[in-house]
Amino acid sequence: MKIPTTLQGPWRGATPARTVPTLCLAAGIAGLVLPAQAQQVGDDGKLGDVPADNEVQHQTGTYIDTICPQMAELNRQGQLNAPQQRLLNRCGGAKFNIGREGFTEGDATGVLQRLSPEETLTIGSNHTDTALKDQLGTRFSALRAGVTGVSIGGVAQAEHGIYTGGSAGVDDGAPWGFFLNGVYSTGDKDGDENEDQFDFDAYGLTTGLDYRLSESLVVGVAYGYVDADADIDDGKGAVSSGNGGAGDSEQDTETHTLALYGTWYSGNVYFDGSVAWSQSEIDGERSIQYGFVNQAAEMSTDSDQLAISVGGGFNHHLGGPWNTRYFLRSDYVDAEVDAYRERARQRSAEGADPANPAQDLDSLIMQVDDQEIESWQSVLGVNLTYVQSVDYGVLTPYVTAAWHHEFEDDSRLITAKYVFDPTNDVLRFRSSAADEDFFGLSVGVSSVLANGTQWFVNYDTVLGLDDVSQHIFTGGFRVSF
Repeated sequence: MKIPTTLQGPWRGATPARTVPTLCLAAGIAGLVLPAQAQQVGDDGKLGDVPADNEVQHQTGTYIDTICPQMAELNRQGQLNAPQQRLLNRCGGAKFNIGREGFTEGDATGVLQRLSPEETLTIGSNHTDTALKDQLGTRFSALRAGVTGVSIGGVAQAEHGIYTGGSAGVDDGAPWGFFLNGVYSTGDKDGDENEDQFDFDAYGLTTGLDYRLSESLVVGVAYGYVDADADIDDGKGAVSSGNGGAGDSEQDTETHTLALYGTWYSGNVYFDGSVAWSQSEIDGERSIQYGFVNQAAEMSTDSDQLAISVGGGFNHHLGGPWNTRYFLRSDYVDAEVDAYRERARQRSAEGADPANPAQDLDSLIMQVDDQEIESWQSVLGVNLTYVQSVDYGVLTPYVTAAWHHEFEDDSRLITAKYVFDPTNDVLRFRSSAADEDFFGLSVGVSSVLANGTQWFVNYDTVLGLDDVSQHIFTGGFRVSF
């Protein structure tokens, strides 16, 4: 029997508030038995059958279909505490028009989206899609040829590492070099089969000190800081809630990076290497707004990351002011994101009625297990420079193109559950797989002044990623002593 969508009467404890057929928020579950009268919902009442926008939403619906009948039975036995009863009241109603919830059956897909923790996937994207790769490539060019370059941006990014270059001028022979760079990155990621769309901005500073051990060997240490913000939009706006901010979530990531690097060169041949350790503090907020339900789940977690890069290349003089550099590099990134438990922005009042959504601010918070993010890329590219002498020194414009191939392109499995879920079931869903191939393009200009001071400005972008656009602007200077 299909329960009419207009029926109301939320559970309070184990007894329905009305004598007429009642419907709790778990009524979208096949085989659910209501406390006072046996009411069975047909298969069309399953949340797993609601048309979903992506696999995460489908898995969320299936998870709710699984836990709600178990919670209903526990509630009938009087074994649920107040927070668990609030979850029972919320978790299963996306298929029907419950008067107290304030949405219609036509809103079911949108409500299911709000119940899904898709924002969790943005954490991984910030490590592999939208952060800044360790950009030591041009720093190595500077050490080899006396022209400054981009150094570490901060958060390692497995998919968007774009190294630039240029070679001109003559090193002043001083063994020590100090550099300071600033970077700004902006872009967006479109929604796909698993993840919400989001825009991002990142600001960073990098400073470092290196020492020339011999005519052909230089080693150094660098520190980078990046603050990255992501604004997440589920693309649906309000779902019968009238809330202007419905569907908007956000994440902020502060990353500190320490790197050791070195370069060896002889004639036109060179080899580079770097090892970088990063530690990130990640804070975010997940919007859960539909009908009369208006919750905000906050999260905080940490991540640790190891990035290793080794490569080499060959410089070739084309004649006159033109030079080329051909390079091949291998980049490896391994990041661990700690498990975390969400928290409500503010707790429900003591003794609040769990059937009243306005008094329920914590029933849908989740706990998420730890995540591992791994990337291994090969990077094959060419750099073209033009060296021009000017009154104040040497000016070198350049352009770099690089092909990136990702070997670790499998999606990762994420495990989560509602904090107040008393069952042994969990929600499992997968991230989108990384793009296997994409291209980096960089243009810029560097200069060596008459007094030996070096400066540069640089622009990077990425081409060929299915859903991501990114623009990176970097500038800095180097002095030797």
